[in-house]
Amino acid sequence: MDIEIYLNFFLLTSKEASKLKITKNIQELLNEKFSENVVQQLENACFVVTAEYDSWKTAIYKVLKFCQSIGKQWVITGNIESEFNVWSDNPSIIGVKSIEVNLDNSFISKSGD
Repeated sequence: MDIEIYLNFFLLTSKEASKLKITKNIQELLNEKFSENVVQQLENACFVVTAEYDSWKTAIYKVLKFCQSIGKQWVITGNIESEFNVWSDNPSIIGVKSIEVNLDNSFISKSGD
C-alpha cells in the first residue's frame, strides 16, 4: 500500500540563495533514498514522498531507519497506532535546524495492522 511521508525541514537561514541550495541538497538526498518519481516538493523545504510498504509496522521501521540517517535524538509524538510523527532538533543535514516527519496509517481501514 502507498503511504505518503511528509517531511518538513526548518532551515537556519533566511537568505533565498542559501535556502535554495539547502533545499536542493535535501531534494537530492530524498531522490537518492526514495527515487525521483516519488518525491515532490510542496513548498520551501517541505516534501512529500510516496512509498509502498506491506504493513504499518514495516512503514514505521523503514521511515524511522531513514530518520536516523538524517538526524539524532528523535522525539515521537502522536498515537503510533494511527499516525507516526517524529521531530529532531539535531539534524545531520548542513543548514537545517529541525526536521519533522509525519505519516498516517492508511492500513487502519484495510487490516488494522
